[in-house]
Amino acid sequence: VMEAELFVAFDIFHSNQGHQGHLGKPSKQQLENDFGTSKDDEVVSKILENGKDQGSDRIGSQYSVSTNVTRGR
Repeated sequence: VMEAELFVAFDIFHSNQGHQGHLGKPSKQQLENDFGTSKDDEVVSKILENGKDQGSDRIGSQYSVSTNVTRGR
């Protein structure tokens, strides 16, 4: 009998500018305030069970690349 081990890795990101801002890691205090826990696995479970899809019209578009218009990029 063959045993298989599954390792799952995930990260939680936060934006101070809504769902279209720059993403960073939330503090444990932010997780506690928003989800009632700072444990990553419990936060992910709450997001999967109660979260809403917040898509963006910019994802996958020509605007999804970070550009600096003033420099012609």
